Amino acid sequence: MTVEESGVVLDHRRQLSLLRRNLWLIALLALIGAAYPAIRAVQNGVPHVATTQILVGEPVTLPYATGTQGTNATKDSGRLVDAEQRRMESDRVAQAVEATLPAGHAPYETQFSANASTTNVVSVSVTSPNGDVAKAVANGIAKAYIDALSKYNTEVLDSAQKELDANISDIDEQISKLEKALSSADPDALAQVQAVVGPARQALLDRREVQQSRIDNVALVKSVGTLGGAQVIQEADVKPSFMAVLTPILTGLLLGGFLGFLLVWIREGLSGRIVDASDLEPAGVRAKATWPAALDLPGAKTQFLPEVPKGDVAEVRALAATMWPTLSKTSGRDVTLLAPLTGQSIAPLTLAIWLARELDGMGHRVAVVNADSASASSRSALSAITAGSPASGGVTTGHFGEVLVVDAGPSEAVVGAPAFGTVLEQVARERDVVIVVGPALASQAGSIQAAPFVNRAILLVKSGSVRRSYAKKVMDELRGYASTLPVLANPEVLLYSVKSVRPRTPVPDAATSTMVNRSGEAAGTPTAVR
Repeated sequence: MTVEESGVVLDHRRQLSLLRRNLWLIALLALIGAAYPAIRAVQNGVPHVATTQILVGEPVTLPYATGTQGTNATKDSGRLVDAEQRRMESDRVAQAVEATLPAGHAPYETQFSANASTTNVVSVSVTSPNGDVAKAVANGIAKAYIDALSKYNTEVLDSAQKELDANISDIDEQISKLEKALSSADPDALAQVQAVVGPARQALLDRREVQQSRIDNVALVKSVGTLGGAQVIQEADVKPSFMAVLTPILTGLLLGGFLGFLLVWIREGLSGRIVDASDLEPAGVRAKATWPAALDLPGAKTQFLPEVPKGDVAEVRALAATMWPTLSKTSGRDVTLLAPLTGQSIAPLTLAIWLARELDGMGHRVAVVNADSASASSRSALSAITAGSPASGGVTTGHFGEVLVVDAGPSEAVVGAPAFGTVLEQVARERDVVIVVGPALASQAGSIQAAPFVNRAILLVKSGSVRRSYAKKVMDELRGYASTLPVLANPEVLLYSVKSVRPRTPVPDAATSTMVNRSGEAAGTPTAVR
């Protein structure tokens, strides 16, 4: 499944990359989701669970009590268990249980479960931070249910007996009236009265016998008991429940992680920014390399370029080998334009110096040329190296160790002037690698002027700072120069991120630097290229 946002496809590969980049945020939200139940568990302690099992009883009905055996309640086990479970969950039972508990008791939760297909047993589980409360509630529910069922059956039987007694009294009264009519009859009409009264009296006697039989049945049920077979199979057994602690924590952890991934995915889809190599594909370019560590940039007015952090030396060396894989002392000269897609060139300049130092350590003669006239921060960082060493056309030079540093100055016209081309050609003849730090390719002007002097272009893209649609627009414009400036039409791409900005602390300038070149001479005195 893929999701499209502004013409960019978020496929599974990009989603996995997105997950890796934002794993810290997803983990944070997951931990927050698990924190609340964990805090509650610490405050309340490990909950205890008390479980009791109750065999449900059968409620009597008026037809049963009067001699007609009920069928639905006795034969449909599922309906019987369901009805009796509702009786256990009734407010009447709950109120009876609450009446047995002390005031201010610990809270508890009750759960009922039954499997009517195999047994008529209902399990009652009570969870509470207090084991005594859990046990008391579980046993209290069993007792209150049995009492409620017994009371219900007693009321039904008492009502049936009362009704049957009333029926017999009525029959006895009717028989008494017939007997009075018979005894007061005229002797001449006695035979005729007996013919009428006799059958009626016999019918009443038969009815009375039936009613009396039903009364006997009610009495028999009462003598057996009014519980309807209900009984406690297992009294409450209290155990600490660690799952009751782990379940909400794991649930919160999963929900937090899911919400974190959803938030990251939505933010990524809405931002539409380039954050990894896969984001460059919609712009029709592929990254040659991804800077594995964040750049540590100098401050806006810091007059020095930072050394390579010790932890990043291996990464810088590997990146240099990736960007110049075939470089050797016998190969042709390499002049590379290193320019950002947008923004100032302080990041390319810093990376250029780092790469140049490593290439120098690998035995190559390297020069760094700053061609971004608009970048005040780049010139500020180079001022300690190139100050006081003006060359022709406003170009200044200096050394950073063995690395030759050339600054085109603040005027944009210098880059396009013949003097700049002459300096660049002379530097290229004397050095194995020349890294030209150009202005943003989005502005085009400075880089287009420097493009005729370079062999290839490397585009720096800061992760998370450029929208994919804007990058595609710039790349489409650069491809328009394919016929005249092919080096800009198909640049290599290097992704990077920024770690921090160095504090504005002064450092010794190039004139007092103690770095020594390969010939053993001090490298502090700037040398102009003529």
